[in-house]
Amino acid sequence: METSTINFNKLLFYGPKTLNGTDTVYYELGDIKLPTLNNNSISIKFFDTLTYPLLTLVFIKPQYLKENVRLEGLLDYTTHKKDDIDAIPLLLIFPKSDSVTTVEYNLKDSLDITLNNVEQCYWNRSSFDSINVSFFR
Repeated sequence: METSTINFNKLLFYGPKTLNGTDTVYYELGDIKLPTLNNNSISIKFFDTLTYPLLTLVFIKPQYLKENVRLEGLLDYTTHKKDDIDAIPLLLIFPKSDSVTTVEYNLKDSLDITLNNVEQCYWNRSSFDSINVSFFR
């Protein structure tokens, strides 16, 4: 990781912050299950902390697709800086109707993301805005 602070803004973090040996743990979710796209069908995928000790969750609302500025950073990494993110699972979480058995929109394909570590996941539209409260209290 670079130590330079040129063109650098420190991001805020929310939730508890603890020290674990020499590592700082900013937030810990534990095991989670999410509806995940797999071969044009949706199935529940279990993300346990042993197999996935670190996850990146990206919540993308449909209106963000019209605002290119919000997706430019993500697309920059998935297109030009693949080596920087290929070791960390990246979950693109997109809202869908409360019936999570059919694919309404394939965000990963529409953005032409080909990285294997990027997963297209879904969350019920009715509780999508409150998901931050559920996971990041």
